[in-house]
Amino acid sequence: MANSSSARKRIRQTLRRTARNSARRSRARRFVRFCEEALANYAASLSPSAKGTAKDAGKDKKTAKDSSNPKGESPPAPILLEEHVRRAMSELHRAAQKGAMHRKAVNRKVSRLAKRMKTLQQGG
Repeated sequence: MANSSSARKRIRQTLRRTARNSARRSRARRFVRFCEEALANYAASLSPSAKGTAKDAGKDKKTAKDSSNPKGESPPAPILLEEHVRRAMSELHRAAQKGAMHRKAVNRKVSRLAKRMKTLQQGG
C-alpha cells in the first residue's frame, strides 16, 4: 500500500488513465468490427455463390432480402463501405495518438483494412 501522498496520487492517476485508455481501445475495436462486418457484407454481395458462406449471412432477413438481385446485375458498391473504413482508421489513429494503442500496431491494422477494401473493390 502506498504510504506517501505522491504515491497515492499516482495510484489515482493510473486508475483514471487506465479507464480512459480502456474506453479508447474498446471504441477503436468497435469501429474496426463495424468495418469488418461491412466488408464481409460487401464481399457477400459481390459473389452470389458466397452468400451462404458469409460470416453473418442469414442472421438478418432484412439484409438478406436487400442483397438479392433478381435481374442478375452486379450490385452497386455501397456508399457506407468507405465511410466505415474511414471511421475505423480515424478511431485507430486517435487511439494511437492518445497513447492507448501502439503506433505500429495501429499502422498494421489500418494497412490490413485498406488492403482488404482495395482487393474487394477491384473484384478480387
